Amino acid sequence: MKILIIFGVMRVNRKKNENLITALTPLSGLEYKNGFIRIGDMYAKVGVITDYPNVLPIGINSKYNKVPFSYTTHIFIPENTGLFIKGITKGIKQAEMRAYETNNANIEIYYKNEANSGRELIEKLQDIDSIGYMINISMIFGETIEEVKTRYKRFETLIDGMQMRFRSMSYLSRETFKSLAPFYTINKEIENTFKRNILFSDFCKTFPFSGNFINKYGYYLGIDNMNGVILHDAWERKNNVNGNIVVLGESGSGKTTVCKHILFNEFLIGTKIIIIDPESEYENFAKKLKGNVSDLSGESRNIINPLQIRNSYIQHIQKLRNFIKILFSDITNFQLNLLIEELEKVYRKFNITSTSNLKNIDNKDYPIFTDLYKHVKQSFLNLNNKDDNYIDYKIIISYLKELTDGIYSNMFNQKTNINLNNDINVFNISKIQEVEDNVKKALYYNLLNFCWEKIENKNENTYLVIDEAHLLLDSRIKDTMITLKTISKRCRKYNSNLMIITHSLIDMLDGELRKEGQGILENANYKVLLGTDGKNLEESKEIFKLTEQELDILSLKKKGYGLFIAGNYKTPINFKLLKYEKEFVIDKEQKYGS
Repeated sequence: MKILIIFGVMRVNRKKNENLITALTPLSGLEYKNGFIRIGDMYAKVGVITDYPNVLPIGINSKYNKVPFSYTTHIFIPENTGLFIKGITKGIKQAEMRAYETNNANIEIYYKNEANSGRELIEKLQDIDSIGYMINISMIFGETIEEVKTRYKRFETLIDGMQMRFRSMSYLSRETFKSLAPFYTINKEIENTFKRNILFSDFCKTFPFSGNFINKYGYYLGIDNMNGVILHDAWERKNNVNGNIVVLGESGSGKTTVCKHILFNEFLIGTKIIIIDPESEYENFAKKLKGNVSDLSGESRNIINPLQIRNSYIQHIQKLRNFIKILFSDITNFQLNLLIEELEKVYRKFNITSTSNLKNIDNKDYPIFTDLYKHVKQSFLNLNNKDDNYIDYKIIISYLKELTDGIYSNMFNQKTNINLNNDINVFNISKIQEVEDNVKKALYYNLLNFCWEKIENKNENTYLVIDEAHLLLDSRIKDTMITLKTISKRCRKYNSNLMIITHSLIDMLDGELRKEGQGILENANYKVLLGTDGKNLEESKEIFKLTEQELDILSLKKKGYGLFIAGNYKTPINFKLLKYEKEFVIDKEQKYGS
């Protein structure tokens, strides 16, 4: 027995509801004449879609389901998979033979594409998907035959514009009209003539209402546990506070691939992307998309000058205080104040004050640590060993010496020589992961502020990606975490979104950092939870109010599978990659199990 899965969509003008009632329950009967149907006092014409593009776009049915004065039924007829594969195999051989025999290049290409589509369909069936046939029938109606003709022509033009063909069912109008009803079995001639083979999952993807109602529009994100498509629009602001996203999962859970999948689709819609990459996981991704990669380890001489002011003189002084405290954790507040006083004197030498127009100051016009070191050393030479500040100045000079001639000079002691003018910018800091924590955290802090200040100035759709965010977390140095929380709150104002990626929810909510960590989570409208266990799973259960079934999904730790949270909505998700994006998202040596 064949099972029919039918979807009906009726679109009418609200003022015409009495006509809809007449169409559904005609008082004066039905009449079929010259391809038209008289339904009471109304007229209608029915048709069937006969041709489709090789790959059906996601949500394609929504485009003609919304046409006023139309009624559409979508039918799926399941088929035995074994028999179906035999039929497809036979069709492939016939298509290859026709391609071989023809002398027409266009016909040859057509049949070769048909054969390739058949092979791809058989390959997909190995994923244990349901297979069957799809038939789409529509009825256009109106008060007069002329009105129906006009509306039918518009509908036909719309279908043509989607690379499909809509065929009038003049000689089968009675049977086609009956097939529109959910209680009537489809006519055999219509079925055999117009059925199109399709996977059930692909059939579901053609509807705007498949999935979990998280977003009505956007790009393909993944599929839920019912094979419904989940769409994602990070820039929809009417119903969502922001587009920030936190991605959590243990190593091997598929975090990086999921993030590349999201960022690739953001790139396709014109979003600017800035990635802080501590593990060198995004370099190939950026290069494939003609992006820019900057190595900040000191080896390539790419530098962001910590002394360069980009937005606000006063705010920059505070950020510089934090930078120095992170880099030299033993410095006292008194010594730090002395150093800042000397720095402001250096700024004045360079004609930079709190009232300066920073837009008129170029990268090359700012001092570097060598300038500060020389100035402080001169001040020190003017002291004698009995002065109260003598020892403090001596210590300050030793700190600055490390920045000018020591191991940090190639990381911090040059004019800024990088920019963010590319569509994708990756800052590779993988080579500094073995250096002291204070250096690593100071560089990360300096880079984070540089990226955010650039976003504030440009004010264009930008995704700022913080990978391996746990490297920023240090209860002894809360300033970086506070900066991250501030950015997460202010993103929306500057048309930007923040993506934070970490394998450790525990570190994010540890001790003194818990307040800032919770703030960052609360400021992210979207969360992706991938495979995890132990304490991270327990913390996830409490923070995200997970059910036992949801905990089971995470504890299985199946790569690419997890939970997607959008506001108050939660859904299981499989980040199943589309074929065309795999070459950009997955490195050759990498395997992705979804």
